[in-house]
Amino acid sequence: MAKSQLYQHYFKLKKILKTSFYADFAPDNVYQCHIVAAYSKCFQFNLTANNCNPKNSFFLTPSIRGICEDFIMLKFLKKHSVIDKDKLLYSYSMFQLTEIVSVQTKFFDKNHKQQIVYDMNDLKKVQEENLKKIKAEWNKIGLNKEKTLPTVSHMATDAALVELYEYLYSATSDMVHFSPHNLLRSGWSKKETPYHHHFDVQNFHKYYNLFNHFYGSYLFVLFSKAFKKELGIEKSAMAIIKEIEADILGNARWPELVTFEEMNVPNAEAIRLVNTIRKLKLKADELNIPTEQFQNDLKEFLKKD
Repeated sequence: MAKSQLYQHYFKLKKILKTSFYADFAPDNVYQCHIVAAYSKCFQFNLTANNCNPKNSFFLTPSIRGICEDFIMLKFLKKHSVIDKDKLLYSYSMFQLTEIVSVQTKFFDKNHKQQIVYDMNDLKKVQEENLKKIKAEWNKIGLNKEKTLPTVSHMATDAALVELYEYLYSATSDMVHFSPHNLLRSGWSKKETPYHHHFDVQNFHKYYNLFNHFYGSYLFVLFSKAFKKELGIEKSAMAIIKEIEADILGNARWPELVTFEEMNVPNAEAIRLVNTIRKLKLKADELNIPTEQFQNDLKEFLKKD
């Protein structure tokens, strides 16, 4: 089977971007390591999403939530130069580690006591020391709260990414939390037995495949532009990334959160044809193509279709 244009773009980038996926870990390079790690994750998601069996797409979609949050957090930190990003991120990683070790201990003590698991000396002390360092950094920008991190909503708003946050979080929250909407949309029936549903996540796989391709690439382009300097992205790579951007933004359909199909709206394809015509008209206006010429070209296109 021929690979999609998007996959071919990512396949080319795999070699060109290789150096962008390396960073030296050191106390004064923690922020850089996080940028590289998050960018690599975003790239690998897109490489995988464009090369996997489309019927498994449902199980990839929740990863977009983490990629989106990585981008929001790192973009938020980039804006605030007064914060010691290396100290903050290292302290947070240590604080997070203590929490994980603690819940791990509780789980194994109750469910599999004989297994030896990692423990940390002076866990409470390590946790308190790092929490103090975290709060000291947030205090520099007036965030002296009980939470170890600002809410993602706060960071998205501050980084001018609130629409992206609200949209993609709405989509992926449906996937990682209990959601009647998400569960019921997996049930499809035949016309002759409209209330006899067969539930299978593969029923909606074309939608999830399209969603992953589009929004995975959408985030990848944002990442590449925002951290081009930090990642040392070469001109040859940026040229391909611009092609990816043109490919996805040129689509007449951007995947929606609620589709016509799941709401049983008739003539969904006819509605999408109207969207395509609108998109073509906007492009014609950008290129200063006369309205009469556009209408004639459109008629010829519809005849062929």
